[in-house]
Amino acid sequence: MNTKKTLGVIGGMGPLATAYLAQLLALCADVSTDQEHINLLIHEYPSTPDRTAYITGKSPDSPLPYILKAGRQLCDLGADLIAIPCVTSHFFYDEISSSLSVPVQSMLDAVTDELKRSHVSSAGIMATTGTVTTGLFQKSLAKAGINAVLCDEDDQSKVMSIIYDEVKAGKPITRSVFDLVCEHLLGRGAEKIILGCTELSVINMSPDRPADTVDALECLARACLYRLGVKLK
Repeated sequence: MNTKKTLGVIGGMGPLATAYLAQLLALCADVSTDQEHINLLIHEYPSTPDRTAYITGKSPDSPLPYILKAGRQLCDLGADLIAIPCVTSHFFYDEISSSLSVPVQSMLDAVTDELKRSHVSSAGIMATTGTVTTGLFQKSLAKAGINAVLCDEDDQSKVMSIIYDEVKAGKPITRSVFDLVCEHLLGRGAEKIILGCTELSVINMSPDRPADTVDALECLARACLYRLGVKLK
């Protein structure tokens, strides 16, 4: 019987971000053999209704029942910790955590902790409109005394287009647009920019990783590994 700790992932929001999380879990672990890695259970559920559409009132279909169903199945399969590689889904974090029998790692806490360790006092946020309008990152950062710098309306539209029209549609990110939004946030006082949607995290899969960014997905991977007792690189 393998007694290694097991991470359960509620995936599919979106599929590419879920695949990248699996890659990050392997890359961030400071191990030398297969057997030293964590056990990983992924429940890929791309049929989960869109989180931003529900939160902003554009759809009556709640993603919460889908998330809870996947989470309970992962618990039944022996997960010791749950990860949800979708920032916007953290709108339901309290309900999810109270409904599952094992802990759920918060992406918001993982990002905020990383910024605190780096002594960042002001962070820009690139995320879905659902994440921004509900203040998920703003509230988490404020508790740590970190100022949040938000996109203006035009740049927020650009971010949403990158997320929905490019990454979710299986198209490459228009780097010039991404870089322009980053430039605007840095120009308004951000010391670091949070890649606060897991669809944006995939830009780090390219050799030309953007500078001055903190990737929420990588923060999630590292936090999960740490909690499960794996040494980090």
